Amino acid sequence: MIGRILLAIFISIVAFVSLQQCISQRENQKIMTPWGSVIGEETDTLDVTNIP
Repeated sequence: MIGRILLAIFISIVAFVSLQQCISQRENQKIMTPWGSVIGEETDTLDVTNIP
């Protein structure tokens, strides 16, 4: 009985740590568009208010 409980706790801890590592790796990745800009990153844009 205690062996099953310890096994369940061990599997839960391993699953939790694995999930946290996957989430942290995913947050650090930059998503690129096909034309090479990064999604969510500020880019220089053309200011159309100053065109004569």
